[in-house]
Amino acid sequence: MLRKQILKSYKKYAITDSQYALLIKFHTAFELFIDGPKPYLPEDFINTVEWETIRKMAKEVVEAFQY
Repeated sequence: MLRKQILKSYKKYAITDSQYALLIKFHTAFELFIDGPKPYLPEDFINTVEWETIRKMAKEVVEAFQY
């Protein structure tokens, strides 16, 4: 998968150490969310605390990459 390749060789993609740290933190949290013990239907997870956390982390990543 390209995503894992980028995470593995992040310096090759001009990703800074601080961007990488945020990206790994987000990636781990998102993976735990989608593979976690609570299977969510899209209409069920939108208003959860867990999803709000994922959204905030995603915003931090986007800001770190200046988008």
